[in-house]
Amino acid sequence: MKRLIIVVLLCSLFLGGCVFSRSEQNTEMMPTQPTNDDSSCMQIPNLYYTYDEYNAYISKNSDKLPADFITWDDISILGEVRSIGFSNWTYYRYSIWDSAGQSLMIEVNHAPKIQDKKQLTFSADMLVGNTLRDVHSDNKEPFTVIRNGVEYGYSIVGRLITVTFYKDNIQYKISGNTYNYPTDRTDTFLGKLISADEAVANAALAEFAEKLSK
Repeated sequence: MKRLIIVVLLCSLFLGGCVFSRSEQNTEMMPTQPTNDDSSCMQIPNLYYTYDEYNAYISKNSDKLPADFITWDDISILGEVRSIGFSNWTYYRYSIWDSAGQSLMIEVNHAPKIQDKKQLTFSADMLVGNTLRDVHSDNKEPFTVIRNGVEYGYSIVGRLITVTFYKDNIQYKISGNTYNYPTDRTDTFLGKLISADEAVANAALAEFAEKLSK
C-alpha cells in the first residue's frame, strides 16, 4: 500500500512539473492582448534595451507593425531612449531619460480604451505652484484635469501621475517621475506640457507633431 502511495505521489510531481514547464514556455510567446485595465499596469513581455535588439525585432516582424508605428528614432526627439517593451503590435512603451535627467515612460497606444475616471476642466485657481505638477484637491479618488485636449492624471492628493495627449488617433501617455518633476525646467517637453502658460504647452505639442512628420 505504501509503495502504491509513493508511486502516485511521484506521478503527481511529474505531471505538475510538466504543467509548470509548459506554463513557463507560454510566458515567452508573443504579445498578450491588452485588458480593460489602465495600460500603465499592463505587462510588457517583450523588452529590448539596445537599438540593435529593437531593430532586429521589428525587422523580423515588420509585416505585423501598424503603418503609423512610432519608432525608436521618433521617440528619441523627447530624450535618450533606454528601452522599448511590446505588449502587442498596437501598444508599446518606451523608457527614456530626458534632458532634465528624469526617467520617464512614453506609452504609445494605437487603440486606446476610454477610462472611467473623474474629469475636471482646468482653471488657474487649481494650481498650487507655477506648474500643473501639483493642484489643489478635495477628491476621494484619482482624477483627471483636461486642458486643451491634454489629460493630466492626478493622485488623490493632487500630485501629477500621467500626462496624456493624442496625435492622429494615437494616444501618448507620459508617466514615471512626473510626480517629482522639476518645476523650473521650461526647456524640456514635459516641462513645457506642465507649464501654467497654455501657449507654451500648445507650442510643445505642435513642435512634437512637426518633428514626427519629418
